Amino acid sequence: MRADDDGFISSPLKILRIANCSEDDLKLLIVKGYIISFDSGVVVVTHWKMQNSIQKDRYKKTIYENEKSRLTISKNGTYTLMDTACIQNVTETESQDSTVKDSIVKVRLNQSINPSSDSIDRIDGLKNKSTYNDYIERIKDNISYDEITDMDYKMIKHGDKERIDEIIDVMVDMLYPEKPTVKIGSSEYPHEVVKSRLYKITSEHIIYIVDCLAKTTTEIKNMTAYLRTTIYTAPTTYNNYVTADVNNLMYG
Repeated sequence: MRADDDGFISSPLKILRIANCSEDDLKLLIVKGYIISFDSGVVVVTHWKMQNSIQKDRYKKTIYENEKSRLTISKNGTYTLMDTACIQNVTETESQDSTVKDSIVKVRLNQSINPSSDSIDRIDGLKNKSTYNDYIERIKDNISYDEITDMDYKMIKHGDKERIDEIIDVMVDMLYPEKPTVKIGSSEYPHEVVKSRLYKITSEHIIYIVDCLAKTTTEIKNMTAYLRTTIYTAPTTYNNYVTADVNNLMYG
């Protein structure tokens, strides 16, 4: 990660090219809250302070003071972007309090009428985050998530909840960011077709996928690619799985 000692990255797009990633990947990190972006093009890693400890004699203060001034740091070291309307570097005396208050009101009024590009980006980000969360909730509802992750559920085993959460993450990543096509295996499928197929996934399919993973004896080199294919084909392969299971019970 090419970040300074405060977690700020000046050229995120350059890193994307080096890592062979797209701008959609960057947007997804922003929506998920892993990084915070600014109008200047600079980004900061949200949990940098939590994950990195630098000795005082080696620490070099970030040069992005303007961006840093717009952040707060929680007790656990997480960055949070402050409301831009509340960022006022004012050092007035008490006798000027009323003037300051009037100025803040004018600034807020102006921002509400003519929002900055940063404000618009943040609104778009919230909309994107809402879409992302909508997918999570729809999938969890379809698979009866609360029921099948309950340890009293007869089909659940130790460690299965983490596997189910991983499956849900893969499903959401197949749907968001919304692209014209979704790559599954070596093929590209229309987004709407994939969404329709994934919305048919139920708790039975999830238990089936978890069972398939448990029974796999060969090494899975790319788990995400494997899960994408298994999830997408689950509505059709599940029937064969049930038939084989019934035949095994009846005829041995």
